[in-house]
Amino acid sequence: MRFPFITPKKKKEYYIDPRGYYRYRNSDRLVHRHIAAKHVVKRRLKFGEVVHHKNGNKLDNRISNLQVMTWSAHNRLHQKQWEKKRKRR
Repeated sequence: MRFPFITPKKKKEYYIDPRGYYRYRNSDRLVHRHIAAKHVVKRRLKFGEVVHHKNGNKLDNRISNLQVMTWSAHNRLHQKQWEKKRKRR
């Protein structure tokens, strides 16, 4: 099975954890955090920084879909999304 998103080269190198994210088997490191650090901000992620999947798909680890932000900015973003969903009901 081929995945259309950036994943490690060999399927055996990663797995999908119970929360729905790819993790490396050898270290349990989250794949999207590794990709964001290496390709988005080009440095180690700081304490309190999170990686947001813009389209909401936890398995979509394309560089264009990842955004590094603070916990507070991430919470504000999701709060707005939750409020929109509540208004539709």
